[in-house]
Amino acid sequence: MNNEIEEFFIIYVAYNEEKSLLPSFLSAKKSLNNYFSLNPKVKAHVLICPNGCTDKTLEVAEQIKNNYKSENIIIDIISSSKGMVIAQNKCLAYIRKNKKWNDCPLIFIDADSFIEERVITAVIGQLKKFPKLQAVGIQP
Repeated sequence: MNNEIEEFFIIYVAYNEEKSLLPSFLSAKKSLNNYFSLNPKVKAHVLICPNGCTDKTLEVAEQIKNNYKSENIIIDIISSSKGMVIAQNKCLAYIRKNKKWNDCPLIFIDADSFIEERVITAVIGQLKKFPKLQAVGIQP
C-alpha cells in the first residue's frame, strides 16, 4: 500500500443496536465530512452487519443506507448469524469477494460508540504514517 489512501472501509457489526446505530453512524459521518473537506476524492465504504438481531437494527441500517449515501460514502448492508467474530469474518469475506479489497484500510467501529469530529482524520493519518497497518478498531 502506498501512503495515499484512496478508499477505506468503516465496518459496523451490530447486535440489537436499534437505538445507538444511527447516532453512532451520524458521529462517524460528521468525522467523515471533516476528512472529506481535506480529501474530497477519497471514498469511504460503510458496511453494516446486523448479526442475529431481535430488534429493529436491520431497519435502522436500511434507513442509513437510503438516507446517507453520497458520492463519497458508499453504504452496504449484510447480515450474519449472532456473534461478533462471525459477523466480522462475514464482513471480511464480503469485502474480499465483492469490493476487490486490495490493501484497503479497515476501521471497525462499535455500533454503540460515538466518535469525535477529527477521529477519521487522525486514524487515516496514522494509517498513512504506518502503511503496514491494515485494520484499526474504535471503541469507547
